[in-house]
Amino acid sequence: DTIGQRTALYFLMMLLGILLAVGATILGRRLAPKLGNWYATVAGGAAFVVAVGIAYAFLPSYDNVPHGFPGTLLWQFRLTTIAVQLVLWTAFGLVFGHLAERVITTRSEATTAEAAPATS
Repeated sequence: DTIGQRTALYFLMMLLGILLAVGATILGRRLAPKLGNWYATVAGGAAFVVAVGIAYAFLPSYDNVPHGFPGTLLWQFRLTTIAVQLVLWTAFGLVFGHLAERVITTRSEATTAEAAPATS
């Protein structure tokens, strides 16, 4: 009966997690000139954990497995959910890593070209 609500909350939490990760990254980048990269990264990560904890505390939870519901089906669903999360975040990480490498390589090549003495 609550599958629609639970699905909507699941996608809401996924969207919220992505937005909070982006916000933590922006926070870390803005704090980097003041605190240095290490402390800015730690501050951004801590802010992310606190924000996710607050969202977890305020979003409703559902723990209403009907009597007689097959335990193996519930276990398979939970394993599938973990697999989906693993694939999703691995894909995000790989895409981000690829794009970041392209940006860093492009900037590195531009800096090297600027630093090279002009020969005529």
